[in-house]
Amino acid sequence: MNEKFTIPSDPCWKESIFAIKSSIRFVSFDNFSKYLIENLPQNSLKTKKRYASYVLARFFPNQSLEQLPTMVWRSYHDENILEDITVLWGRFSVSF
Repeated sequence: MNEKFTIPSDPCWKESIFAIKSSIRFVSFDNFSKYLIENLPQNSLKTKKRYASYVLARFFPNQSLEQLPTMVWRSYHDENILEDITVLWGRFSVSF
């Protein structure tokens, strides 16, 4: 996704956790990206795309599914560890 994205006012916490957990079922970033847009809970397709763009840029830089939060979830399936890693990763992974 090379297009510039708008940061939603909501930090997308639930969407981010959903994305990280879902990502372990995919090999292809493109398939994962499409799945995420189709399955986010927002009603508007425009809003789903905006949220997905934000989450993907923040937690899946370089369009790679092999990121620390994903690897932690795949290895441990522990909500507490995932939340801790996600908070840290989200703070330091994106430069605006």
